[in-house]
Formats: sequence, C-alpha cells, structure tokens
Amino acid sequence: MSVPAFADTAEDYTPHLIDNADLLTGEEESNLLAKLDEISDRLSVDVAVVTEDSIGDKTPREYADDFYDYNSYKYNPDGVLLLISMEERDWYITTTGSAITAITDARRGNMEDAFLSDLSGGYYYDAFSTYADMCDSYISGVQSGYYEEGEAYEESTVGNFPVSYTHLRAHETRGNLACRLLL
Repeated sequence: MSVPAFADTAEDYTPHLIDNADLLTGEEESNLLAKLDEISDRLSVDVAVVTEDSIGDKTPREYADDFYDYNSYKYNPDGVLLLISMEERDWYITTTGSAITAITDARRGNMEDAFLSDLSGGYYYDAFSTYADMCDSYISGVQSGYYEEGEAYEESTVGNFPVSYTHLRAHETRGNLACRLLL
C-alpha cells in the first residue's frame, strides 16, 4: 500500500483498518473501521488493525513497528496497532507515543486473554472489536486519570472501582459469559 509521506487531508491518512488477508466481510470491515475511527478521533490516538497473509522474513513485532512508523497515521506518534499474520498464525500489538503507557505489558496480557479465543476460532470481527474496546477502555482510562500511566491491572482492585459498560463489553467473549450476565 502506498501512502503519502505527509498527509494534508483525511483521505491522505492510512486507514485504521487494513484487511489484506481478507478476514472480514465488507459489512464487518465498514463497521470495524467506523469503530476504530471513532475511538481514534475521540482519544486522538490511532487505534489500528492490520491483517496480512505473509510478513516475509520479519518478526510480527518488526513488521508491526515498521508498518506504523512508515505509514501516515493521523495521530502519529500516538498509536496502537494490532497485526495479524496468517502465514504463521501470529499476532503482535505495537504501541508508540502516549499509547505506550496506556497499553502496558500487563494490559496486553489482559487483551490477549479477552480476544485470543475468538481470534483462534476464526471470529475475527469479534476479536478485533474486543481489541478496539479494550484500547478505548485503557487509553481513555489513562487520559481521564482512572488508571495511572503504566499501572498494571490487578484482579484484586476490581472491587474497589466502578466497572464501566465499555470495560465489561471489552471482556465479553463467547467463552466469558460472566460479563454477558452482568450486562
């Protein structure tokens, strides 16, 4: 994909969803792109998903880092990108700028727990939607002061804080009926 080095209009920015592996239907792509755009614009942080059939000889981390760095995202350098590589059935979440302190290693682990079963089961739209919801929850939580920057999510602290609808939705998966029952 060729993207201009300097983006002047919305059309010049790299889309927040690039599904080169064709994992989503047209309707799913439209819905997910609208969700990613809304979250990104509201938070002023790029929240992106990229799927590829092959990433060549790069590791998922190298490819994801390079993809974000060498494309014209709207809020660069503040962003988070989920890469899916179908060749090795691998994935990676890269962060940059303010997203580094919002999407910590502990939070990435929580994200993996929440979306990996859908991803492995071929429910790509559900997996990507969960990823987007959790990015929204964590980034907005840090921006609002709900979470400290870099603070690890602790199971024991859940009872001490109100849990938002978005947070519950972010953890709702086919295998996690507890959140569905709480809704």
